[in-house]
Amino acid sequence: MSRKYLLICIFFFIILFLNAKPSNFSNKFINARTLFNQKKYILAAQTFENAAELTNNLTEKYKSLYNSALSYKEAGLTEKKNATEYFIKSITNFQKAFTFAVNIEDKKRIYERLTDALNLPIVANKDNITKLSEIIIFYKNNLNEFENKTLIKEKLNLLEKLSAVFFAIVKE
Repeated sequence: MSRKYLLICIFFFIILFLNAKPSNFSNKFINARTLFNQKKYILAAQTFENAAELTNNLTEKYKSLYNSALSYKEAGLTEKKNATEYFIKSITNFQKAFTFAVNIEDKKRIYERLTDALNLPIVANKDNITKLSEIIIFYKNNLNEFENKTLIKEKLNLLEKLSAVFFAIVKE
């Protein structure tokens, strides 16, 4: 009987040991954080996005997308050539992170970042006009959640006017 008990215990310890290995998500997340600390912001952002796809845990998805958004923002601030593309990806990932945020503090943190994002130098062009329109719709649909509604309205009106002018120019 003791031998049988010992075998059962060994079996359960092996199962526990196998499950205790870091998950693919954890490995990706740690790798992404390392890349961010090395100022490899684009790679970090992409790796955070990949980590988000590897998990079903809402908090892990939120953290990954939030950090990806921060990485894309930093990429835009340092890589001037494609800054608008990175800023749009940053805003988009903040929006995605919002859908996975489970507590009020996380949502509030995202709204603060989205408010700051309206001050980023985004240039409308024919390749991003659709994405900018989607971003404007998100802001409008969630306007009541922002602390400084007046500022958000002013920025959105300006962005809409610029988008409309650009759209009219592209159409011609």
